[in-house]
Amino acid sequence: MTLLPNSYRLVPASAVLAALLAGCGGDSNGGDSNGDALTPAGDTSPSGATSSPPAGPLSETEAELRLRTAVGAHIRADTAIFTQQMVVDGGPQGRLTTTQQGEYRISTRAATATTTMTGSGQLAQGLGASSGAAVVVRVVGDATYLNSPAWPAEMRRCWMNWTTDQLASQAGGVAPAAGESVPTANLAVLETAKANGGEQEFLTGSVAAAEAAQLFGSGVMKMLRKPLTSRLPATFRIAPAGVEFVTINGKPLAGALEASGQGLSKDELDLVAAMKVTVRYEAWKTPVTVRAPAKSLLLAKGQESC
Repeated sequence: MTLLPNSYRLVPASAVLAALLAGCGGDSNGGDSNGDALTPAGDTSPSGATSSPPAGPLSETEAELRLRTAVGAHIRADTAIFTQQMVVDGGPQGRLTTTQQGEYRISTRAATATTTMTGSGQLAQGLGASSGAAVVVRVVGDATYLNSPAWPAEMRRCWMNWTTDQLASQAGGVAPAAGESVPTANLAVLETAKANGGEQEFLTGSVAAAEAAQLFGSGVMKMLRKPLTSRLPATFRIAPAGVEFVTINGKPLAGALEASGQGLSKDELDLVAAMKVTVRYEAWKTPVTVRAPAKSLLLAKGQESC
């Protein structure tokens, strides 16, 4: 899979794939979303100690109220630490895991994360030297910057730079609509979340397929030839401070891709069905400052040092 133009052969494609697979960049290609749900405002302090809700199944109305309350607190907190993991479970062929650990600040449209890919069995054979190698991503406004400690010594201080439009093009997605303000794709997915039931802090519901597809990586985004307008089942755990985790399985996404007439082969659909994405959040309101690298550290096309 080619993710970079020829003039950017400065890093193994699989290392860039690691960065793109995690969906960092905040690009969105539409779907059913709540337009202003991610606009931070007002007091960023979550409510104090609350009594435990009574046990028992929740109605759709109760579950949706709890989810909206948690998402609201999550966004008002403005910052958090997140761990996003996408696993491809190939059974006898092994596993491939892409992990992104980072932090964000919504009000400044900024995020930073470190991405690694590891695996086992046949699925890991293509990683080569990139297995376990870190790729550092910074998102600041409309620009995305990439760096890797695994680069040659003369490049380790340097950063590749893409605008959001360029990165979306490389990932196969569509550039964000005017006014897009979220710094990571996993926050865009939370914006679309709806609940339909659950018990106490564990909720069931759905997210917009168009946004969720980003979390499954650039390979899935490149499969999109038509808009995705459906929703995918998701599970959530909530807390007074925000959403603690959201999990989305690939099998319903594969079904949505097939139903929307994307023209994919059985092998492609089986690969998507073997995927699973989980995003965990913690440490809301943690101090986060993300700045763009100095211009002197940015690589121009064809450069191998800065």
